[in-house]
Amino acid sequence: DEEARNEFIKNPMFYAHQSPPKSLIPAKIAIVGPPKSGKTTAANRIVQEMGCVRISLGDAIRYILEKQRHTILGKEMQEVLIKGKEILPETAVRCLEVALMNAKCQTRGFILDGFPLTKKHVELLVEKGIIPFKLFELECDVTECTIRAMKDRSDLKRPYPLPDSPEAIAYKNATYQHEIMPVRQ
Repeated sequence: DEEARNEFIKNPMFYAHQSPPKSLIPAKIAIVGPPKSGKTTAANRIVQEMGCVRISLGDAIRYILEKQRHTILGKEMQEVLIKGKEILPETAVRCLEVALMNAKCQTRGFILDGFPLTKKHVELLVEKGIIPFKLFELECDVTECTIRAMKDRSDLKRPYPLPDSPEAIAYKNATYQHEIMPVRQ
């Protein structure tokens, strides 16, 4: 239209220096790394930039327990937690699959924060068609991870105690290093 054209001609640099439009293809990203390596911080920065949704396995499980508690999966998760059982990889990925059905995840994309962690997780994600376009692995030395955990321990805003003692961080780091090898391939 003529009016828009004239407006552009008055100040073309205003339009030339604007941010490019957001991608029409929803982002599908995974960020993995040792505990306290900065996965959530990196994911949150990408969320701010791209407008996608950050989701961790814990978020997905909480979503099922809070919003889907009357479904078969919700009841299964309640039983697992009440009995103190380990959450099977298949169940974890089903929780993630349901949480990713959210309209925002479908239209804006998602960042898997700290997932996948094992070869089995990768296989299950592929089987479900949840395939990140990009996987970022953050590296952080165990001493730095422990220092970060100790700082977090003193944060009074934590909603609940976390297993983040130096021993727990060392164990989690060793487990991560062992399990991540096949994921890299």
